[in-house]
Amino acid sequence: MMILECSALDDPDFIREVEHMVDGVVETLRPERVFVVTVDNWFGERWLRFTCKWNGLVGVRRKTTTMPPFHPKRILSERCFVRDGDAAEYEERALPKPLHVKQHSEDNFWRNMNKQAGDSVFVWYSGNTAKNGRGCLMVYDTDQKSSSEWYLSLLKKGVWKIEKHVGISHADLAVLRGRQPVA
Repeated sequence: MMILECSALDDPDFIREVEHMVDGVVETLRPERVFVVTVDNWFGERWLRFTCKWNGLVGVRRKTTTMPPFHPKRILSERCFVRDGDAAEYEERALPKPLHVKQHSEDNFWRNMNKQAGDSVFVWYSGNTAKNGRGCLMVYDTDQKSSSEWYLSLLKKGVWKIEKHVGISHADLAVLRGRQPVA
């Protein structure tokens, strides 16, 4: 199980939901590497597959998966976990360089994740969930040839419930969580 950081601004139940999802993804896909990124606040589904703004005006989405261009000031933490050969466990390792860098938006156009990352899963989740009562999770599964991406938004109404999911079915979410889907 991957233990995620829970700050005073995070709802512990939301963090547990994200941990369940990350564990489900890792158990299902068994990637070589898992990158987990905490973003300062909620972000919408428009970040899914978003590449850059061209000339600061037009939003661009490429067919090739690129690193979501979150400004580094929004990133609270970036962690990397590596599987040792055929072992089931992942060990945390230092990132060789930050995933999110200060750059012109157009420069992100060339940050092809499939070529850079190989067999990896990238997870972004929102912070500040205790105050907001809403949170989100975005997952990219990459390898040299293909990728898949999905987004999940949750609202707290007593318990955390799915508000929206894009790129993944309700049934697949239930499998990843290892239990019946959230209402």
